[in-house]
Amino acid sequence: MKNDLIFKAMKSALEQLKARGFADFIIYDSYEHLNDQELIWLLASTVPEERTIAARMLSERMVYDSIPNLIESLQVETKLYARIAISEALTKFGLDALDDLIPLLGTIGDNQYDTIPTKPFEKTSFPLPRDIVARTIARMGKEALLHLELALLKGKREQVLEVIDAIGFIANNENDFSSFFALNHCFSRFSEDELVQWKIIRAFQTFPQAITFLNKMKSSSFSDKLKDEAKRSLLKLENKVSNSIN
Repeated sequence: MKNDLIFKAMKSALEQLKARGFADFIIYDSYEHLNDQELIWLLASTVPEERTIAARMLSERMVYDSIPNLIESLQVETKLYARIAISEALTKFGLDALDDLIPLLGTIGDNQYDTIPTKPFEKTSFPLPRDIVARTIARMGKEALLHLELALLKGKREQVLEVIDAIGFIANNENDFSSFFALNHCFSRFSEDELVQWKIIRAFQTFPQAITFLNKMKSSSFSDKLKDEAKRSLLKLENKVSNSIN
C-alpha cells in the first residue's frame, strides 16, 4: 500500500513536470528520426515536452534555419522548461540569433523592473537579468558586447534597460570591462531617468574603472536611492578589487 502511494506521488509529480515542458532525455531517441523541418514544426506542438525536445535537438544539430521559429516560440511560450530550452537553444546559436533578439529586449513577459526596488540586492553573485531576452543574450558572453553597446547608445529605453543588465552580467562573469565608456555615456544620455541610472550604477559594481565615478555619486545631488546604490556597488567593487589583490 505504501509503495503504491509513493508510485502515485512520483507519477503525479512527473506529470506536473511534463505539463511544464520537462522532457526526460530517455525519450529523445523517439524523435531522432525526425528531419530538421519536422523538428521546426514540432516547436508548435500542443505537447509542452515536445516543444522542449524540438528546441534542444535543433540546437544540437545547429539548424540555423530554425532561428526565426525559435525566436517566435520564445515570444509565446508559457511553459517553464520549454522556455528555458528555447532560450538555451538561441544562446547556442550566438551571434547568428543576436540581431533578431535585440529588438525584443524588454518586450517579452512582465518580469522586468519598472521602478527602482525598495529592497536591495544582497546576494554575493551578480544578478542574472530578469528579462528573458537579456538573459539569453548575456549567456552568449563577450562576443555579444559590441552589439549590446550599440543598442545601449542608440536603442529605445525598454531595450537599454535590459542591455545594461546583460552587459553587467557579462562583465562580471568574463572580466571584460570594455563597455565602461558606453555605460558612462548612457548614464548621461538618460540624465533624467532614475531607473536607467540605477541600473548602470548597479552594473558598475563589477567595473574597476567605476571607483571614482561611484565615489562622486555618494556626495552628489542625486536622489538617496541612487546614492545608496552607489554606496552598495562601491562596497562590492572594493571587496572584489581587494580579493583579486590578495
